[in-house]
Formats: sequence, structure tokens, C-alpha cells
Amino acid sequence: MILVGIIILYTIFLICADLKQVCVDIITKNLNYIAIILLPTCSWLVLFIRWHILLKNSGTCILLKDSLKINLAGYTLSIIHGNIGELFKAHFIKNKFGVPQKNTMRIVVVEQFYAFCNEHLL
Repeated sequence: MILVGIIILYTIFLICADLKQVCVDIITKNLNYIAIILLPTCSWLVLFIRWHILLKNSGTCILLKDSLKINLAGYTLSIIHGNIGELFKAHFIKNKFGVPQKNTMRIVVVEQFYAFCNEHLL
């Protein structure tokens, strides 16, 4: 969670340090900058909603706030080769809520299968 906080803080510092220039670029040049910012954010939102729906359908009831924290932690750990870091989401849920890893590990595998299908079949 500390890593997520550091990344968010660093992003805020970068934006605030040059906020005036960012606003001028967005207003004067074109709206491509807005799309560059909003597109990844919207895709992360869709992936989070899918994650939360998969959790609910498996019978694992977690608060939306906690689910968001766990999902963001999984994103930060996804830099590990092969998205192995995503498997830590099952470990986080086990530690915090006592849900067996075999239940949540299936969700992570299904989520990776969906991602594979999105990347290779579309």
C-alpha cells in the first residue's frame, strides 16, 4: 500500500509542478492530452469493476474500498514478469479477510484468461 501511495504522491508532484504548462497545452494545442489521461483511467475502472463483480459472484464479499485497495496493489505488482504479482491479490484477501486462497486464486486466473482473450482475440 505504501508503494501505491508513493506512486500517487509522485504523480501529484509531477502534475502540480507543471500544472500551468499542462493546462496551457491542453487548452491551446488539442484534446489528445485529455484522451491520453482518461483512457487508461477508464480502462482501470472497467477492470476494477470486473474484479469486484468476479469477487461477488464467487461469494467473496469485500467492501468496495478494500477491493479497490487490493486491486491497485495487484496493479503495482503486475510489473513482475508474467503478471505473477496479480496472484498476490489472493494472498492479500486471505490475510485480511481469511478467505481461502483457492477461492480467490480462481478469480485471478479467470481475470488473466479474460485479459489474454482481450489481447489476442480482438
